[in-house]
Amino acid sequence: MIRNPFRPLIKRMFNFQRFGSSFHLTINSSEDLIKLLELDEAHWVATNAPINTINTDPVFLTLLDNDEDTRIRAAEVKEAVSWTLSVLRDHRGIDTASDILDVAAVDAENEDGQTIIETANKILSRLRSNKQSSITLTQIREIKRKEQQGGLDKAGVVLAGAADTEDEEQFIRDILKTIGGETHPGGKSGINFDGLQQFLNEATELEEWRKKADISPGKTSDIMPLGEQTFKAYRIFRELHEKIEQFYALCDLIRLNPSAEQFVYSDDRELNALDVHDFSAIKQHVQRAAVSPPNDAAKLNFKARHNPQFSEQLDAFAKEVLKPLLGARRSTMDKDDWQKIKETFVGYGDWETACPDTKLHNLERSVIQKYLTDEELTKSLKLLIQQSHRTAFVLDNICKVEKLLLYQKYLLQFVNSFVSFPQLYDPKARALFEMGTLIMDGRHFTLCVKAIDRKQHVAYSRQSNMFVLYAEITTGTGEKLYEVAAPVTTGNRGNLQPNKWGIFQDLDGIERHARIVEIVENPISLTEAVIAPFKRLGRAITAKLEDITQKAQKTLEEDGSSALVQAKTNSGETAKGDTSAGLLAGGGIAVAALGSSVAFITKTLASLSWLELVGSLLILLAAVIVPATLVAFLKLRSRDLSSILEGSGWGINARMRLTRKQAGTFTHFPPYPINSSGLGHKSWWILPLILIVVATFIWWRFL
Repeated sequence: MIRNPFRPLIKRMFNFQRFGSSFHLTINSSEDLIKLLELDEAHWVATNAPINTINTDPVFLTLLDNDEDTRIRAAEVKEAVSWTLSVLRDHRGIDTASDILDVAAVDAENEDGQTIIETANKILSRLRSNKQSSITLTQIREIKRKEQQGGLDKAGVVLAGAADTEDEEQFIRDILKTIGGETHPGGKSGINFDGLQQFLNEATELEEWRKKADISPGKTSDIMPLGEQTFKAYRIFRELHEKIEQFYALCDLIRLNPSAEQFVYSDDRELNALDVHDFSAIKQHVQRAAVSPPNDAAKLNFKARHNPQFSEQLDAFAKEVLKPLLGARRSTMDKDDWQKIKETFVGYGDWETACPDTKLHNLERSVIQKYLTDEELTKSLKLLIQQSHRTAFVLDNICKVEKLLLYQKYLLQFVNSFVSFPQLYDPKARALFEMGTLIMDGRHFTLCVKAIDRKQHVAYSRQSNMFVLYAEITTGTGEKLYEVAAPVTTGNRGNLQPNKWGIFQDLDGIERHARIVEIVENPISLTEAVIAPFKRLGRAITAKLEDITQKAQKTLEEDGSSALVQAKTNSGETAKGDTSAGLLAGGGIAVAALGSSVAFITKTLASLSWLELVGSLLILLAAVIVPATLVAFLKLRSRDLSSILEGSGWGINARMRLTRKQAGTFTHFPPYPINSSGLGHKSWWILPLILIVVATFIWWRFL
């Protein structure tokens, strides 16, 4: 729990105001913020919330979220309030939500306050505003932007753009390309001291390894037996090493068992199984075969017939390896010669195996030598890294000034959308969790909150007893920005349905596309609840009539088709007369049945008095209206706004019942302009007049 250092300053009682069915702490000044530190979190309207559902300065939210878990908790809010009140000795800037910091208002006895005063004075001096004693949020952010552009704003990390010379910049880029770097707040990578030292260490190791193979022109060594041609010769030697080893192994096999000669080079069974139309199989077969036909003399003749797959490599071996090592006239190589060649390359092979594992091989050797020998260049990079520590320290102090200004400007507004929700109940104000206004179906839906996870939000909306729209907000190019949940609180459903388009105006006045993607249905108003059963009855009757009409039409078509078929098969007018008679008889039966039904209804109604008739109708209407109205009334009274926020990930303590005033605020039909013409007037009085006339007639006739 955050300790309240201002407890002795609390002189008056806590003031609460009732909104809906919950009580909210009145927070209008810095003095109320002091009391907030003493208020138990259970009496806060919200205890935590995701930062991506709150509309305010993003840096302010990042500063509040000091544990960087993307959620703001009550303890973090208390910590921010306590810090701000401690650093400022004059709290009038908080009361006015000012974005101008009066340096004289900062407490010089507070450690952070002293740092902020010194930094603010330096900034004012830098701005050549010595006569000025206050600094604005805009000025602070401009200074901060310039410091960050320098590439030295993270302690110990230097961006390539921070270099003073082209050589320094290229050095940094080469380190990043080979060693890698540290992530910079701006999203780029920079080097630090460890990275620079690692580069120098690996460069030194690589250069020392390379020096072991260095020789003077025309000279040789154990590592370089063929001088400068050793690199090329060893590559050819390594490429044919396994195949030549295979050749001498097969020669040994033939010397051991001469009968094996017919199988070693071309096994008839393998050739018979080979698909000559399969290019891949042929290539693999040739690749596996020996470089040359093995023989009991164990001599590889470079001028004799050999495997065409390795023809070019064998020619290169004879030219670059065999002749330089064994003599220009040699065209054959026995097993002893091969052993001698292998021993010749042992030194080079060991040297190559000892090659350092580093990405510095990608750099030219001359570049690496330059970095190792140019001490001034290395020294300048080290100085840049040291300077980054100083710059980061300065920037950190600048950020403290920015933090104080942001807290001074936004804390009161924030706690009134977190600890208390007065702005939610004020038609002229907007809480920070509101996203904007959805305009659709001739109405404004003003309470729109961000729905991060629609599936989760829908589950909460079903419990809220509210009719909720879910709209997808997109840009003009169709890019989805986010989804909002908007409760419909008055009127009726109207033409609201999935995939209906409208517009969305965010709090900055920017207009976006909006499309309904889902609806959670609940009663909207008592009027709609009363009319709903009759609408459903009307739809049911209409559907039944359509069904009867379709069946009658189908029967008529079938009877007509049968009559036509019968008319064609029968000859003379008699057949036609019989058919017509059948149709008329069927129609007569239908008319008789209808007349009988009408007569029964008429007789039944005639047996009732007017009082009984009206009473029966009223009972019938009551049986339909009363249950529907009662259910709707109970649901409407229990509509809960807290579920709308809980669906967005908020932790809500209070049950926020929707009031009648709110219902008219969150959903309303905007009025037409004053003195508009041609609009006409709605005859709202007709229905009440009819009810009065009917009631008067009943009273006069029967009572």
